[in-house]
Amino acid sequence: MDFEHQLIAERSTLGGLMLDATEWLKVKKIVSVNDFTDPDNKAVFLAISKQLDDGKPADVVTLSDSLGLNLSYVAELSSNTPTAANVVSYAEKVKEFSDKRNLSAALKKAADLVGSGNKTPEETLKYISDLASQVTRKNIDPFTLVPATSLTAEPTIIKFLVQGYIPEKSIIEIFGSPGHGKSFVALDLSFCIANGIDWHQKRVNQGVVVYIAGEGFSGIGQRLRALEIKHGVPANNLIISKQPASLTDKENALWVAEAVHQHNPVLIVIDTLSRNFGGGDENSTRDMNTFISHLDLYIKGDASVLIVHHSGHAEKSRARGSSVLNGAVDVEYCISKSENLLTMSNTKAKEFEPPLGLSFEMTPQELDWQDEHGETISSVALTQTDYKPSKEKSEPRLRGRSEAVLAALQRSVESHGVKPGVEITTRFGGFGGGQRVVHIDNWRKEAYMVLDVEPGERETKNKRAAFNRAKDALRKNHIQTMDGFWWVICD
Repeated sequence: MDFEHQLIAERSTLGGLMLDATEWLKVKKIVSVNDFTDPDNKAVFLAISKQLDDGKPADVVTLSDSLGLNLSYVAELSSNTPTAANVVSYAEKVKEFSDKRNLSAALKKAADLVGSGNKTPEETLKYISDLASQVTRKNIDPFTLVPATSLTAEPTIIKFLVQGYIPEKSIIEIFGSPGHGKSFVALDLSFCIANGIDWHQKRVNQGVVVYIAGEGFSGIGQRLRALEIKHGVPANNLIISKQPASLTDKENALWVAEAVHQHNPVLIVIDTLSRNFGGGDENSTRDMNTFISHLDLYIKGDASVLIVHHSGHAEKSRARGSSVLNGAVDVEYCISKSENLLTMSNTKAKEFEPPLGLSFEMTPQELDWQDEHGETISSVALTQTDYKPSKEKSEPRLRGRSEAVLAALQRSVESHGVKPGVEITTRFGGFGGGQRVVHIDNWRKEAYMVLDVEPGERETKNKRAAFNRAKDALRKNHIQTMDGFWWVICD
């Protein structure tokens, strides 16, 4: 009966908003998309939210342009709701049913944690209290003011997901060159947080981790299996996306947020920024601001967000793209690699003492899997070792067309890259971590889009000449080729 009443309240809320949106801000404060149970109702609420937040009406006609809606169902909602006068009361009922459902799930999870021995009774009571507060909280006002004395009444204590390294409810970035082990570190962190395992002797605060993967899904499976074997536990509480996101697109960001927050994560990993950025330009201040805004408004919630990003093509000591990202993150780490040694160095810690650098050996880990030829599949696990600062050599800064063409190669590898053939790996080596190569046709097409030459009849010829000059200059220190395939050199 409760479920039937829940659906009635959901439909009445949606129908009431379509009839009269006067109370939208009140309704928005009471419910979010995660409070709706029926998939059609979720989709209609998202569509209504988009219209009303943009200052547009939300009715049967205007919603007909929204993708993925069951329009006959939308018309039925509108016609079967006699009045919008009680829409706030309807929303409150939706929230009430949602709180009951979520609290029941939280209590079951708490019981499972006690039964498994992962938490003591005292820790479990605090866990239940925190979950209850999170589940029953009201949606915040769009803009909130508080007296300054509320910030100084009690000592401010930074809480950590990983003690001293990954703070709660923050935005963290790890960056490095392609193939330097960024994803190994991100997965290692995620696995330990999700399972409540100390991360290399550093205490963690356990919780669900959602991993938004942009690529390499088979490789992720192998790396996770290596972690399962290393720690002797399954990859519990770790949720992986089936495809990349497009987080500069508002509608897509809202759909991602809906999927993510069904799991109430403590950490959301975006690996990599480039593959989950969408159609924007990482170097654009406007596009990067949009990305950060969507993280804050829709994706982050009460979780921490860990962004995996590439270093600059010419400046390995900083992340690629607009400096807006560096200004927005709370914590930043640079990952570098020398042979089988990864180094993790802190480059920004906004609210706490910068932590010490760490080094990890990439230890081979045989899996209990075999390939199509019956050969044992191997992956890598990280083993902490004595800290060894990175000895990467700084290279002369690239400028102008050379930098643009190198960036085009990296984008092309990310979009169209393939696994290098045995001839390439035998001759050159250094293709750990899933590094890929790309055919020159794909690279050239990407580069032509950014090469600025005089327009006219000779435009294509001038672009070809500019591309070839940049390619020849880059080949001295930055790129390599064989059989028509190209890739960025990872020292």
